[in-house]
Amino acid sequence: MRFKEAATDMPGARSISGLKLKNVEINPGRLCNNKCVFCMSGEERDDHEPWADLERMKSELRRRFAEGARSVGFLGGEPTAYPHIIECIGFARDLGYLRIALCSNGMRLANLNFLDECIASGLTRVTVSVHSHKPDIEELLVRVPGVFEHKVKAILNLVKRRDQGLLRDGISVNPVFCRPNAPYVEDYVRFFRGVGIQDFRFNFIRPEFQAKDNKELIPRFQEVVPQILRLI
Repeated sequence: MRFKEAATDMPGARSISGLKLKNVEINPGRLCNNKCVFCMSGEERDDHEPWADLERMKSELRRRFAEGARSVGFLGGEPTAYPHIIECIGFARDLGYLRIALCSNGMRLANLNFLDECIASGLTRVTVSVHSHKPDIEELLVRVPGVFEHKVKAILNLVKRRDQGLLRDGISVNPVFCRPNAPYVEDYVRFFRGVGIQDFRFNFIRPEFQAKDNKELIPRFQEVVPQILRLI
């Protein structure tokens, strides 16, 4: 299990009575149901790092709350694959965390019943890692057949619940900017704006772990800066 903390002025954090909340991000493990080609966890993650047990997670949530954190984000790996994620969300809510977020690949959130369980337990915000609006590119990058359909279904579920006022701190998408998707970033934004996304958080690919020295994945800055400027 890993964690990091910071003050956050993300829109979601400020939406609660205008407060600027101290944020902690907790990673219960790096196991995942995707196999992204640029994953920073490395190929061996599933062999050497099991999930944190529930009591350890509760202890960490309790300790960070005592230190002043009022916003918590669950990261991965894939946090929705963590067997105790519902209990952790509910425990955080009961402690008094005001903002509870997931950074997810969205696969399990395509199941509306699971999403509703998360919301009922106290979830207030979700960021979805989806890297292309083109199914073939998403599958190339994530290496799971049919993944695009699941992610779009998850986003539609999230938009529906947000518009019903059930995700008060909003939703966003969190693509990794890399050579396969770089030429299409403007169309990517148009596509996901069309299904109700208003918050985009691009990350430039890091040339580490599985992506190290992979020129098919890593563009040169001089190639992509004009596209980024047009996007902005």
